[in-house]
Amino acid sequence: MTTTQITGLVEAIYADFTEKMAPALPAEQNYNAAMMKRGLEILAAYIRSDDSCTQFNLSQQGVYSQAQLAKAIRNRDAAVAASDELHKLLADDVHRRRRQANPGPPSDLPETS
Repeated sequence: MTTTQITGLVEAIYADFTEKMAPALPAEQNYNAAMMKRGLEILAAYIRSDDSCTQFNLSQQGVYSQAQLAKAIRNRDAAVAASDELHKLLADDVHRRRRQANPGPPSDLPETS
């Protein structure tokens, strides 16, 4: 299945759950329903983010995977740590992760290419 198909499936489950199933649950199940709704939102955001393909391209130092970049930072690689590009990439990554952690309904998520 493609990312689009999986996201469509998650959106269909989310819509069915929030429109039909959750309202029919007894009041004592509200917390569980909210957690299931939230889980589906986070799942859809993760699928759309394609987190596994994230790479950081530092023009002077080359392309790093997340693991390679983390290792260079842990090892205090001076060339990597002093990079202005790195600071922007890390800030962008933090913002992306915040959007992923607080996504809202799957249908509200932006399409990624």
